[in-house]
Amino acid sequence: MNLSVLSHFSPKSRQKILPQKPLISALDLGWQSFNFDYYEHDSHETPVYFMEHHMIGLSLGKMKTERKLDGKYRQEQANFGSVNIVPANVEHWSAWKSLGKFAVLSIKPEALAKIAPETVHLERVKLIPRFFTTESDHFITGLVMSIKQQLEINPNDCDFYAEHLKNALFAHLIQNYCSREYRFKDYGDG
Repeated sequence: MNLSVLSHFSPKSRQKILPQKPLISALDLGWQSFNFDYYEHDSHETPVYFMEHHMIGLSLGKMKTERKLDGKYRQEQANFGSVNIVPANVEHWSAWKSLGKFAVLSIKPEALAKIAPETVHLERVKLIPRFFTTESDHFITGLVMSIKQQLEINPNDCDFYAEHLKNALFAHLIQNYCSREYRFKDYGDG
């Protein structure tokens, strides 16, 4: 089976996953390593695919979904603020039977890898795949709602604001959703 490698950074590629256009998107703002999309998407089943970037999903309402992630299948019950994580190059499929309100944060892997050594002196960080749970992540919820509001109010003047929120998001992901390998210095003479 030959699976597609897709990207939320390309409208044509994104449409293969989610045929309805996002209601709000930062794609045209030229952010290089990070993207934000907000959807109110009818019931849908995605194809099985890989993403060339990391994808953070945030439920903005109650949703019942089915998901296959990294070879594991689960039926999910998401509440407002529930988070799912699909790391780059991880097999993914999802389906939902009613209107879904959700945001998608797309992150290029090199951007997350770049900030990690600068902030926590890590050799390697790896996002851990995560299914939706009924738990909310209040930090990511607040961040997503802030970006959404800024894009609704003044989309052409939010680059500075978004850059700082992106860095806070990356630090939060590294602290809470990554496996981490610390770098230790080699010392000679005892």
